[in-house]
Amino acid sequence: MNDADLDTNSPLLQTLQTLPVQQQQEILDFLESIVNQHHQTQITQTGRIAGLYQGQGWISDDFNEPLTDELLPLPKLPLCPAML
Repeated sequence: MNDADLDTNSPLLQTLQTLPVQQQQEILDFLESIVNQHHQTQITQTGRIAGLYQGQGWISDDFNEPLTDELLPLPKLPLCPAML
């Protein structure tokens, strides 16, 4: 919206002009906080760029295969005398 789109005879502007300056400032502060919240929401929602790191990582071809004993040795636990 620019100045050409602004209807100076609108009930909203007429009502604002009747308020004391302090209340006009409070309304302006409130509107700016709404705009900032909306802007922050847009940044949060679009903060991630899909494909930004495409091709920079890899997964081994055998990723889903079971690990071998060499890669994942089982700990040698002492035998429980009750199990002998």
